[in-house]
Amino acid sequence: MAAKYGYEPMFMENAGVLQVDLDGNPIAYYHDQALSHITTGVKIGNYLYCGSLWHSHILRLDLLKYPAQNKKL
Repeated sequence: MAAKYGYEPMFMENAGVLQVDLDGNPIAYYHDQALSHITTGVKIGNYLYCGSLWHSHILRLDLLKYPAQNKKL
């Protein structure tokens, strides 16, 4: 609906989850260009669960198999 009016929110593409410490400093950022409309990320044990406005399923990412990587922008 937003695209109908010429406005596309930032979360439409390259969605992900930003992990921060108790001081608000970024620790890790998990993202994928194919993901969109990610609204929630919860870490439970070794898994990151992501919810979406668009998709009817929950994404579960194994953090031991797919750890965050240092990457300079």
